[in-house]
Amino acid sequence: MADNYRVFASHLLFAQVLEDPLGHLYRAGEFGRGGVRRTVWLRIFDGPQAPAVDLCSAFDRARRVGEALQSANVASGVSCLEEGGVPALACDYVSSQPLGLVLDRVQEERFPVPIDNALLIMEKVSLALSAGLSVEIEGGRVLHGFLHPGLIFVTYDGECLVSGFGLGEELLALAGVSDVAPRVLPYLAPEVLESRTPSQRGDVYSLGAILFELLTGSALPVSTGERKEAVDNALMAHEDEPVPNDIKMLLLRSLADRADDRFSSASDFKKELDRLLYGGAYSPTTFNLALFMDRLFRFEMEAEDTALATEREVDTTPYLAPVILPEAESLVLEENETAKPDRKVLLIGLGSVAAVAIVAILWFSLGRGPAVPPPTPTPSVAEIVLQRKAQEDKMRELAQSLVQEMMAEKEAEIRQELTDRQEKIEELQKRLVESENRTKQGTASSEEKIRQEDLQRQIADEEQAKGTVDHVPVY
Repeated sequence: MADNYRVFASHLLFAQVLEDPLGHLYRAGEFGRGGVRRTVWLRIFDGPQAPAVDLCSAFDRARRVGEALQSANVASGVSCLEEGGVPALACDYVSSQPLGLVLDRVQEERFPVPIDNALLIMEKVSLALSAGLSVEIEGGRVLHGFLHPGLIFVTYDGECLVSGFGLGEELLALAGVSDVAPRVLPYLAPEVLESRTPSQRGDVYSLGAILFELLTGSALPVSTGERKEAVDNALMAHEDEPVPNDIKMLLLRSLADRADDRFSSASDFKKELDRLLYGGAYSPTTFNLALFMDRLFRFEMEAEDTALATEREVDTTPYLAPVILPEAESLVLEENETAKPDRKVLLIGLGSVAAVAIVAILWFSLGRGPAVPPPTPTPSVAEIVLQRKAQEDKMRELAQSLVQEMMAEKEAEIRQELTDRQEKIEELQKRLVESENRTKQGTASSEEKIRQEDLQRQIADEEQAKGTVDHVPVY
């Protein structure tokens, strides 16, 4: 029911998605007299002892950072708002889940993040931080300063978005709050914990801390003195196998106790990560990350389309603050005592009653005035019930239409993926035959056998990927 929605400033809170040390994260709708203007992710910083005053004072800088920082991996449409002294950050809604919730779901279902997906997530997050380093605000490069899983989104189509730029220094105050510190400290470098000052190498440490948790399923120890040993003895989540050596070296350098021993920036971290990703040992794809998200959040994905369609059409009239004159208020109270109408009906009628009262006061106090047309009659309860039913029927039809459209698009994407992979398989098979012919003719080089094995491996990988695509359900 629409009248169950809470209001924060100019936003309707449609659904709470996450509660964490920072506060609450909602899917919300920015609204006005014309209805819901846009759907947003709304992060309300109402956690225990949140630095509300400092955050509100940083809003101007956060707005300027949001306007200047343009990247596919940075949350867009950033706006800052406040109600009753509580600060909040809004950004454009993208179908996704916060990384904090992804990590929780992985633990609940004991369904570890595949190593390729973990590396791909970190590549996209480091790309967002690298984009900040290319922008200068107030005489310095844009740092994040408080890279936390609650401020990162993993989309259903295999992308990542980072939010919270411009507020990192203020959010560092949470590290001193005993109630939430254990869920904040693991992502912060030792020198950042001491100085409460963001830095490029501090952001690198946060990248390493999140990668550690994606791979092992556990956050770094709260105590900085125990972290080196944790990395040295790290095991892959739900397995007895150690973290691969090449990735462990990346972690050790990112999580070095001394800032000077780390990568100098998120850009340098990304360069080393790219060397691993595209050096042959790993095969990350956005498609596989999307399949992973489908596996974890299939129910949420199925429900979202219908929910979004309904939320976009919410009647916002009851949430608009009416101007009630004393005379109008007494009339409403009398009607409430006799008829006890529905709360929403009462709010709809207030506008008409107030308009009548204003006209009457002006007419009798001035004794003259232009001819005023009679006000629109207040609809009856029965009429409003019929209007509401018609609106719900319309929303149901719209939702069904959107679901069918999404199904058609998904099917087309799968068919195209199958076609592309089949073409690649045929090309690889052609190259393998040519290589084998050269071997038979005695003209092959010493590296030909290695090339053949590599081609056979690629063909097998493509066949497996094709089979995975072929079995993706279309709802």
